[in-house]
Amino acid sequence: MNFKDIPIPFRPLAKRYLKFRISHLSLGQCTLDVRILKLFFTFIHDKNPSWKDLNALTRKDIEDYLIFHNKTFHGKIQSKRSYLIVLNVFLETIEKLQFDEAPALPVNLLLFKEDIPRPIKRSENDIKYIPEGILQQIEEKLEFLKPSKYIPIIVLLRATGWRISDILNLRYDNCLEQTAQGWYLCGDIKKTQVMNHRVPITKEVAEVMEAVIKVIKNQSNTINNPKNYLFVLLEGVRRGRPYNYYDIRRSLKRFTEEQNIVDDSGKPFFIKNHAFRHTKGVELLNNGMNILHVQKWMAHASPEMTLHYAKILDTTMRKSWEEATKQGIFRIDIENKRPVKVELTDIENEDIIEWEYIRHNLDAVKMELGYCMKPIKQPCPTQANPCLSCRNFCTTPEFIPQFEMEITEVKNVIERGRALGRQVWIDKNQTTLDRLEPILETLKNGTTHHLAGKKGREYIGEERTHEK
Repeated sequence: MNFKDIPIPFRPLAKRYLKFRISHLSLGQCTLDVRILKLFFTFIHDKNPSWKDLNALTRKDIEDYLIFHNKTFHGKIQSKRSYLIVLNVFLETIEKLQFDEAPALPVNLLLFKEDIPRPIKRSENDIKYIPEGILQQIEEKLEFLKPSKYIPIIVLLRATGWRISDILNLRYDNCLEQTAQGWYLCGDIKKTQVMNHRVPITKEVAEVMEAVIKVIKNQSNTINNPKNYLFVLLEGVRRGRPYNYYDIRRSLKRFTEEQNIVDDSGKPFFIKNHAFRHTKGVELLNNGMNILHVQKWMAHASPEMTLHYAKILDTTMRKSWEEATKQGIFRIDIENKRPVKVELTDIENEDIIEWEYIRHNLDAVKMELGYCMKPIKQPCPTQANPCLSCRNFCTTPEFIPQFEMEITEVKNVIERGRALGRQVWIDKNQTTLDRLEPILETLKNGTTHHLAGKKGREYIGEERTHEK
């Protein structure tokens, strides 16, 4: 990392902070930190040339920096957001570690969360994975990528879905492992602190790695490659350090332009390093891998991280649906009270599949105006029409047609449950039926159903006095 552009008074602070950061973060992230801190320290030094620390930093200084920051990144919301997040982490860290140079004021009184722009909401179509057509173009023309030393890196990005920082952190003495099951890529995932992580690779990819390992091992020594990096600069000012991922990104940009890598609309498709990671996540899910296995492969901290960017294609959705329905879909013939198989070819829109099949794990309890389709395990005190057992519910013979219709519908649902083997449907709707039928018998006898009786319909005692 190069600190020469950071003002001299703040250089020791920057070095001490980055020494802490580099212990658990990638070189690429720390290099970005240096660039962001340079902008902040340069502004503070120009504003207060006599300062040698940040003890006197105030909210006014931060507000002035925010004005300068907004002018510098006008219209670039993502850049503004990332720069301010890194600055906030810096101020919070030196406060927690009790650096002598830390501001006297608490960080939450200097930089507010409202100062940081909200992230741009991305639609599903904004997810930056590489379409199949682009991948084919890359594979066909990859030999023309310049310089050629970057080709193995692209091969690994494509094969593993690892972050570029983790690929560049590979060590030639322990990055390749062969077992009885096959070949594995091995390395540390810095961002989520997954050490000795490994993922399977093909024999062809392993052969590429073996060739690179052989060359770099013969050329390395304790001076030009003391940490045994696989992808390392062996000479120059950055001797002994991994390749710069910005250089790889620029190389991919030139590759796109020179080899005419275009999307379906004929526009150039500029490939970013991280896009290979998105693509691998999509590929693994679309090939049917369990999401927890994809999470482990990608070394994500949670399944939600995996779902965040892994786009499941419509073709995969339909394939999964067809697999789930390969035993057939059935509808109920009300007249014959028998299940009838429905051919998939007869369904124009899979969203209109018979509800008996789609809702196989729901209650399907008949309600007054429809069906209750809550999950079976979800309790609901009002599902089974509590009015039927309420003392205050009153009905008269004029409602006999409605009761007869309701009883017929509930019996139909019970029959559907029997046909599909859904005991839950039978039990819950039978409870409703057991309440409806006695009431109907009462009404057919020409009497009113009201559990509270006459006293419940009249004022008595103190209520009568109070009403007067």
